[in-house]
Amino acid sequence: MIYTVKENCLSGYDESIKCNHCKQPEHESSCLTCSTKTHRNVSIPNDSFISTRRNKPKGKLELFCVLSSIRGVQRIYSSQIPFIRILWILFVIIMTCVLMVSSGFLISDYLCYSTAWNTRSLLDDKSEFPAITLCAHNPFSLNVNSLWKENIVPSPRQIKSRLRQLLVTMLDNGITDYTGDLAFSDSIEFYYTNLNLNDTIKVGHDKDMLYHCMLYEEGSTVVAEKCDLEPETSIRIRRFTHPKYFNCWTIDGKPNASTSDVTRLIILAHLIPLKKIEGANTSFIMDSFTRGEGIKVVIHEKGTYPEIEKHGVNIQPGRMNEINYETIFWKRLHTPVAPCTNENISIEDLGIYYTYKQSQCLNRMLQNELFTRCGCLNSEWPRSIKLLDQHKSLPYCQKLPINVNNIHGAEEMKTRLDCFGTVLTDLKQLKEKAVQKGVCIPRCGYYTYDTKLSVTSWDPDPYKLALYTKGYRHVDKFLNEPNQRKHIDELLENFDASIDPIKNKNQLHSIRTLFSNDYQRFDDGTHTYISLIRQDFDTIMKEERLVFDIYILISRIGGLCSLCIGLTMAFIVELVEFVYLLCFKNNMKLTQSNENYKLNQNIKTMKINCKQHCLHNKEEIEHNQYYLNESKLSTISNNHHCHHHHHHHHHHQQQSQNLWQINDDNNINNNNNNNNNNNNNNNNDSNKNEEFLTSEIIPNCFTLTTNIENDNQSVKTSVTQTPIEN
Repeated sequence: MIYTVKENCLSGYDESIKCNHCKQPEHESSCLTCSTKTHRNVSIPNDSFISTRRNKPKGKLELFCVLSSIRGVQRIYSSQIPFIRILWILFVIIMTCVLMVSSGFLISDYLCYSTAWNTRSLLDDKSEFPAITLCAHNPFSLNVNSLWKENIVPSPRQIKSRLRQLLVTMLDNGITDYTGDLAFSDSIEFYYTNLNLNDTIKVGHDKDMLYHCMLYEEGSTVVAEKCDLEPETSIRIRRFTHPKYFNCWTIDGKPNASTSDVTRLIILAHLIPLKKIEGANTSFIMDSFTRGEGIKVVIHEKGTYPEIEKHGVNIQPGRMNEINYETIFWKRLHTPVAPCTNENISIEDLGIYYTYKQSQCLNRMLQNELFTRCGCLNSEWPRSIKLLDQHKSLPYCQKLPINVNNIHGAEEMKTRLDCFGTVLTDLKQLKEKAVQKGVCIPRCGYYTYDTKLSVTSWDPDPYKLALYTKGYRHVDKFLNEPNQRKHIDELLENFDASIDPIKNKNQLHSIRTLFSNDYQRFDDGTHTYISLIRQDFDTIMKEERLVFDIYILISRIGGLCSLCIGLTMAFIVELVEFVYLLCFKNNMKLTQSNENYKLNQNIKTMKINCKQHCLHNKEEIEHNQYYLNESKLSTISNNHHCHHHHHHHHHHQQQSQNLWQINDDNNINNNNNNNNNNNNNNNNDSNKNEEFLTSEIIPNCFTLTTNIENDNQSVKTSVTQTPIEN
């Protein structure tokens, strides 16, 4: 048997055996070569295909190694030296561990959601004008003197007398836990908690403390006496009750109105020194180092709760106080670790609803917890008007009991203070719990204001103030009723008064009428000037962003993958390919190409012919031989009588063989003639008796092995296919 290799094909044929029909000793090497001397059909089983190249991987691990592009994996599969293979195995394992640990640290850092604030400026971004809340250091108006004298409202002396009696009762009954704290509770806040809601409003300042307001908008100016800005502008004024300052006043924009064009707000406020309050001269000792003269002002976002104690600034009396502010917009990032909300939730305090803020939400939560545990309220936290009793009083924890001379009253006071102390002890835990549960989370977007206060002396002339106010008053009347001559005369008279106030003695009386008692009050130095000025229309935007976002995470992990084991996104395609091959390996040979697979499934047998087409269809030959033998036998039977059946049968076999040989020779000659004619005429009739040609049905390489026993026996042939890799 001779094997030849030609064009990556392995051929085999037996040189010692010649074709019985063409008598050629050799055949050219092709993908499949005839090596038989009989024209027999040769069956080619499916499992007889082997490769002349290296065998394909059969195991799952070997298949993965071949397909994988991970650095070092293919070297493990291809290395023949054990040391080199172990070296690459250690490399892949160590680098994979380094990659996994490093990626774990990176993912852990990402899940912390660390953020940083980025600042940028929004040019000409007209935001709403902020709200301003004013609280006088002296919370009492001059009317409080008469209210205390007439016992309309409990005076500080009466409250202190009841407090003294309670201390005596507690000491007599051995209750000494809170006697020291109660002894130092002579303050305005303690006095506030022992009044009902109506009394706190009566003793505080009313709106008349704001004498004069001027509002500057783009292209217009509004001057309002008594700060009556609501009818003409988008500004409103409302009361804010605070336990330390009683009646405070907030000037902000109306809910559905825009104040983005307002550039400046000027307020003239009248102050009352605390020394003019008779009942306060010997009271409120604990406020000696926390109280002064003037006004405390806080600038805050429109509609929000004014946190006067946290963000308030002091304004001096008798000075020009200019507050320049810069708008800052904070845009928080919503993350699983630090969520935020944009929900429009209101917070109530004594019937007034404010825009949601996290700090006030926490205070409201603490207030609810305090009321649930102790049945009382803290005066500095938001208070619901629903908790008012029949006397319009709120159950403050520091409120004195009704009967201070009874042991039950003393025990009641002690119980409330004990419970209040436990809530204050758990303050931090309660706030953290509320934040973690998402009860009180910050807003995603809110405004703050960076303020700068400048102070200078200001001594206004009442005469100038009167002319200024009356001038605007006459102009307003003239614009509303331009046809009225008297408005023009009043305007001209006011203008002449500013040129020459005293022309003669007859005009002195008319000039004095220009000065009202309101403006004469500024001569005593109990006034202050407050000017809130918008610096510009730009907005500084502070946006919260992730320090370690998803793009940085992917970039860093990708760098680690490339550095350690060379892992890329192509590995995903390799995994898909690996799974695909595993799922379909039972239906197809992994070492076959698509054409070989189709051949093995559809073709079970094939006929092998020499290149000169010397062998013809076996069925046709047998068919012809059959009829030839029949005719011969019939002739012999007609001429002779078969007395010796065995002899005639042997003779019949010899004749059949002779006829087979003769018929074969004739067929070969006829076939050769037909082939020559067909080749000259360029048609395909020569393939009529051939089922398959070797070059057509076997596109890849085959190895043919023959085992010839004798002429009368069948030829056993084993053919193996070698798939050609693409």
